[in-house]
Amino acid sequence: MLQSFFHAWERRLASVTKDRVVRPFDWGSSGFPTTVHQPAPCRRTVIGDWVSHVMSDTDAFFTPPPTTDYTLQAAPDGDC
Repeated sequence: MLQSFFHAWERRLASVTKDRVVRPFDWGSSGFPTTVHQPAPCRRTVIGDWVSHVMSDTDAFFTPPPTTDYTLQAAPDGDC
């Protein structure tokens, strides 16, 4: 449901805005684990593999590691 909504919304935006520029995704693979400069098809594979890995265990990806940088205490008025 949301996919079709956003797709239709983007199509409407693209049809009325004449100054939109479509740029390749050539900037986004620099933060992904690679050992050598890879051509675009290989970067797509690296990104696809990384996304598959993250999606296989989203709790591990989004859960921060334990920290001692701060502590949580109840508020003086009893609110949490």
